Amino acid sequence: MKNLILKWRWALAVLSIGLLMGTTKNLKAQGYYGGFYTHIATASTLIGDFTILNDTRLNSTPGAIILITDNWDPNYVYNNFNSGIWYYDMSGYNNWAVYNEDGGTAIPVGSAYNILLPSSNGSAFIHTASASNIIGNWTTIDNPATNNNPNALVFITHNWGASGDANNVYNNKPTGVWYDGTKWAIYNEDGSAFPDGAAYNVFVPDPGTHAFVHTATASNITDWVTYIDNPLLNGNPDATIIVTHNWNPGGVGSVYNDKPIGVYYTGAQWAIYNQDAYTPMPVGASFNVLIADNFTAVNDISAAKPLSFSPNPATDKIAFSNTSDKTLRIQVLDISGKLLIDKLLLNESLDVSALIPGIYIMKVDNTCYKLIKQ
Repeated sequence: MKNLILKWRWALAVLSIGLLMGTTKNLKAQGYYGGFYTHIATASTLIGDFTILNDTRLNSTPGAIILITDNWDPNYVYNNFNSGIWYYDMSGYNNWAVYNEDGGTAIPVGSAYNILLPSSNGSAFIHTASASNIIGNWTTIDNPATNNNPNALVFITHNWGASGDANNVYNNKPTGVWYDGTKWAIYNEDGSAFPDGAAYNVFVPDPGTHAFVHTATASNITDWVTYIDNPLLNGNPDATIIVTHNWNPGGVGSVYNDKPIGVYYTGAQWAIYNQDAYTPMPVGASFNVLIADNFTAVNDISAAKPLSFSPNPATDKIAFSNTSDKTLRIQVLDISGKLLIDKLLLNESLDVSALIPGIYIMKVDNTCYKLIKQ
């Protein structure tokens, strides 16, 4: 049946090549974590259950590692199916595509997907499930970037056919990641057996303010939606975010969410939602969130900015060079957006001795900077 579906896909692809020629579009930008953009399925990109990513950065690159997340914006189109990516090479036309895992349901016109091509600011690799690493409903990842690292932020996307026909394996299940005490694993949310040969693109970004864990709570859930409160996303409708369900961030927690998910912008902040627009978002469900774009807005001080501070990395205190003779409001937030320090200062030093070592967002008035605490 799978081979028949593959042949059907390829036959349709041959018929559609004429429609697709000339529709190439480039990745929107290059962010700290790689190239990114939002792909919108149109009549010219759709072939049955998949939509073609006709992009000069991805065409003729069968080894590319791509991450995707469904995005309800900008056309407000639901696609209540699990999604993956696949690459085909035929008749001189080589493209990646996003597809529905059920292997037959057409992707609706107007559905959108955030696309990330990870950069070197992290570890990107392909994990393939096999008899040696499958235990029931999960497959264990063995990689230096994730082993013995409970705080790793792991992002995944199913890659159908990652290593040729041997990996033409569907896994029509919502999936997430979890830490077993020594290693991370990819699991099926419904508890069903993980299929042998299923391959996944994995990205583990370097620590930074643009990757964090969001946890659904009673205060941020409305029905099937959980709202993200993060200073880099609030008021930022053009953000491109990638999301993966994390069963137990930091090795703590155990909440399933057996539904396909997506993201959307509410008009004020971003949110994660269940695609069926019905099943309540469970309290305690956690999600790894990666913001692909605009990293320079929170990078270290540049000459174009009217303020400098030192040291960075900091230990106990930060000294400011404020040439504006204006009182500054200085806030320090952790990478989840939690406010830790809120001070009004002119030229005084800021005491950060109470902060634990890590990476923080420091807001000076309305400008954000990256602060490293040693």
